[in-house]
Amino acid sequence: MWVIYLEGGNYCNDVGGCELRKEQYRDLTSSHFWPSKKEGEGILSTNYYINPLGWGSNLVYVPYCTSDLWLGDSSAEDNEIEFKTEFHFRGARVIRRVIEDLLDSGMRHATHVLVTGTSAGGVGVMFHIDKIAAQFRNVGSSAEVRGISDSGWFLESGHVPPNGNLNHWKVNKTIGDDCLELNKD
Repeated sequence: MWVIYLEGGNYCNDVGGCELRKEQYRDLTSSHFWPSKKEGEGILSTNYYINPLGWGSNLVYVPYCTSDLWLGDSSAEDNEIEFKTEFHFRGARVIRRVIEDLLDSGMRHATHVLVTGTSAGGVGVMFHIDKIAAQFRNVGSSAEVRGISDSGWFLESGHVPPNGNLNHWKVNKTIGDDCLELNKD
C-alpha cells in the first residue's frame, strides 16, 4: 500500500497576506527552508505501535509551499494586474508532477493507494482525487485509489475562497470543464 500525505497550512488571499505569510511562515512559501529529513508521525509513522495499519506501507509526505490550497496553476507573470507579485501558485502542478514521479518510481504497481491531507491538504485531496486516479489509469495501473480529507472543508464566509483567490491562482486552468459548466454562477 502507498500513503500520500498532502501537508496543510492555510493559504493567502491578497498581496499583504502573502507578504506576511512569506515573513512569518517561510517554510510554507518556499522549499528553501525545509529540513532535508522529516520523521513521520501519525499516519506517516513507521512505528508499528503508533501506526499498526500502515507502518509497512510506502509513505510519502508532500510538503506545502504554494499557499493556494493545492488548487492553483499560475506563475507570478500570470497574475492579474491587481495581484502582481513574485508569488507563484502551483499547487495543482506540484501534485500532478509528484504523482508522475512516483508512478515512474514504481507506484504504478501498487494495489492500494491512499491520498490524504489535513486542512489545505484536505482541500487538495477533495479537488484532485479523481485526477490522481486517472493518472493511474493512464499508465495502465489497476490500483484502487482512495482519499481521506481531514479538516479540508471550509465554511463559506467573507475571508475564504472564492472571494477572488480562484482568479489569481488560475484555478480555471485546473478545474474540469464539466465542473465549470455546472457552476457557471
